[in-house]
Amino acid sequence: MHSGTALGFSYAQTRNLLTPITIHALWNSGVILLLTFLQLQGYDIREIIQGT
Repeated sequence: MHSGTALGFSYAQTRNLLTPITIHALWNSGVILLLTFLQLQGYDIREIIQGT
């Protein structure tokens, strides 16, 4: 399922725009935390991102 579809579905179920906004913010925060952790472990984040 595409992330936009999931966020749209969450809005359709709750009729509250804060629900998909919160989900999106939590997802982005998780990605930032993961990349920060990997960088602290010595991984080259630019290489990881460009490799996708």
